[in-house]
Amino acid sequence: MEVSEESASSDARHQRNARRRYINTVVEAGLTALGKTAPDRSDEEFFDVLCDFFSRAIVWPEHYGFPTGGTEADRLLKPNDVAGVMAQLLTTHLAHHGLKVTQSLPE
Repeated sequence: MEVSEESASSDARHQRNARRRYINTVVEAGLTALGKTAPDRSDEEFFDVLCDFFSRAIVWPEHYGFPTGGTEADRLLKPNDVAGVMAQLLTTHLAHHGLKVTQSLPE
């Protein structure tokens, strides 16, 4: 006989684990597609911004909100390997389609 206790916290844990498995699948497939074993680091500002976005939106959505203006939480998160792979995949995908990320200043 197997005993299992279900609660709100166990449901949240199951969801986090499922998201982590999904992210791991994306990262492993992404590294394979990029022909790499680890993501490259870029000194370009847009790479840091993309990493920040992927960290907030996908890697740790329950921990970090999106920038709202002027608070300590608005500073860019340090790039991590998972967000780095996703940022590289996006920039490679855009380049494949002839699109280039450029910075335009607000008017």
